[in-house]
Parts: sequence; structure tokens; C-alpha cells
Amino acid sequence: MVTNHEQLAALMNLTDGDKKHDPSAYSTTAVLSALYNHILHYDPANPKSEDRDRFIMSKGHGPLALYAIMAHKGFFPASELTRFLQWDGILGG
Repeated sequence: MVTNHEQLAALMNLTDGDKKHDPSAYSTTAVLSALYNHILHYDPANPKSEDRDRFIMSKGHGPLALYAIMAHKGFFPASELTRFLQWDGILGG
């Protein structure tokens, strides 16, 4: 379980590029950890379940932390983080 900033930072460091906005992303790690570890109801194996909670992140420069915790929770392979903002990747900015 991702519970501290160091674990999320390690996942976030898999990304490359100058547009990842690290400081903005780091400011969301505590909230995202609480949400994904204790509050939200979700199943990475069934992401379209009608019973899931929905989370919409409106902080424009913070998705890197969201992607890191989602990778850790099994929504997609952590290797996708290496393709953040790449044409062949699934993770936009």
C-alpha cells in the first residue's frame, strides 16, 4: 500500500520530461493516499463498475501523483509511467 511520500515519489520518478510539474504533484500525495487507501471504493480489475466511487482531479498540474497511485493500485502497469506525455503512452498531462 502506498502510504508515504517516498513511495509515491519513487513511482513519480519513473516519468521523464520537463512538463511533469513535480512540486504541484507532490502537494497532492497525502490527499490521494488517503482517498485511494481508505475512502474510495474501486476495483482496478473492474474500473467501469457502477458501484465504484468517482474521483475527478481538477488540479491541472497534479495528475502525476494520481497516475503514480493508480499504477500502484493496479489500474495499469507502472511501466506506463515511463511513457508519461509520450505519443505512444496512455497518460496525458
